[in-house]
Amino acid sequence: MQNISDLQRRQRLGIRHHLARPAGDPVEVAAALVGLHSSDPTSVYLSARARLDQFAVADLERLLYDSRQLVRVVGMRKTLWVVPVARGATITKLFADRNSAPERRRLDRILRDQGITADPDRWLDRVLESILGHLIEDGPLLGAELSARVPELKIQLGFGAGAAATTVGLGTRALFLLAAGGQVVRARPAGSWISGTYRWADTESWLGGRLIDERSVDECRRLLIEAWLQTYGPGTVEDIAWWSGLPKNQIRATLDAICAIEVQLEEGFGWLAPGDEGAGPSPPPWVALLPSLDPSAMGWKQRAFYLGDYRPQVFDRNGNAGATVWVDGRVVGAWGQTPSGSIAVRFLEEVGAEAMAAVHEQADRLERWLGPIRFRPRFAAEADRCLQRGG
Repeated sequence: MQNISDLQRRQRLGIRHHLARPAGDPVEVAAALVGLHSSDPTSVYLSARARLDQFAVADLERLLYDSRQLVRVVGMRKTLWVVPVARGATITKLFADRNSAPERRRLDRILRDQGITADPDRWLDRVLESILGHLIEDGPLLGAELSARVPELKIQLGFGAGAAATTVGLGTRALFLLAAGGQVVRARPAGSWISGTYRWADTESWLGGRLIDERSVDECRRLLIEAWLQTYGPGTVEDIAWWSGLPKNQIRATLDAICAIEVQLEEGFGWLAPGDEGAGPSPPPWVALLPSLDPSAMGWKQRAFYLGDYRPQVFDRNGNAGATVWVDGRVVGAWGQTPSGSIAVRFLEEVGAEAMAAVHEQADRLERWLGPIRFRPRFAAEADRCLQRGG
């Protein structure tokens, strides 16, 4: 059995994640990383920028909203991703039922229990059909514009009890169902690139066709796990399960079906894609400032090979990565934007004068690139919360 050291894994990360050697364009970045996390709208742009020699916000906006080579989809773990359109179709086919069916059952129950309708299934179908009809006729539309056309979307639903009680608009849940099934997609936001208030479009009008793969769910699962192995491998079944939200028995069956190669890691046993046993090129020295939810921080559950003991400082309690500083494949610190707009860096260990200077140079470049833009990550860990306050 082949042994793969933590150093070799970090070398793979540097090359395959386009951190040691830049990519050609944002489509290549999104494809190489399987997808870009988009639950925080700023992460998509900052993740792409970190992997390109030259990058402007307009470059990514053109790909998302003009040529539409990239699209936002609801995918792994019911979260939002920016992916190439073909992969978006694969992800939608694999996760549509898994993401939407439990939510549909829950919503039907709430509609009945809260006295909104005695026949929630038919009632909700009519609402969803009305949304699609208006998007086909007048879209793309903001949520508020849809609510003006479909008054039912203004209904407030109660969730939870006691101190945890909250209300959520029906429009939010209805649009999630349609997006999870690939029937609608998020189009251009109402504000700038840091805004998460998107217009909605029906998929066929926006992309010129359906956003759902014609292949079987099993084949789509195979394609996604193979893509993960090519980007993040070697990794464990636990890593793939955490990243994808897929059941471990399905992952094991797929690894067996594709003849994945079992290897010995420093933390146990892991898996490689077939034909990926070679060491590959050694990357040149590199540093990077990656945003919260960056795929390079979020790709594994077992993170010791690149994270060391710094999980409490750079991850929140739900496993979401904050903004991280990397040197040669290891997280060595955190960064944040202060209220004045400066980029503050906090090192968690000694990295040497040369690497420290390179990190500060990257921070200066990022500060200049951001200019007047001020943002706060939606998922911030202890270290970058402190830095955002200027501490």
